[in-house]
Amino acid sequence: MFVLMWVAMMNSKPVNFLIPILIVLIYTVVAISYDEFVFHIKRCGKLENLYHRMLVFGNGIAWLAWVHFIYCK
Repeated sequence: MFVLMWVAMMNSKPVNFLIPILIVLIYTVVAISYDEFVFHIKRCGKLENLYHRMLVFGNGIAWLAWVHFIYCK
């Protein structure tokens, strides 16, 4: 995904890369959701789960800021 987003950022028409980025994003969200709600919820304590979710949501906000930079300039 990072390579696709970097190429979109450097390209004069980043719209051409929007569909491939969204496809990779959907796969990534499914993998992260599985990790969060199946693996970590059973094996980690409450505080560790809180820290991990803060990290995941922080990364999600950073990704949204990058997409906004690429497609809304």
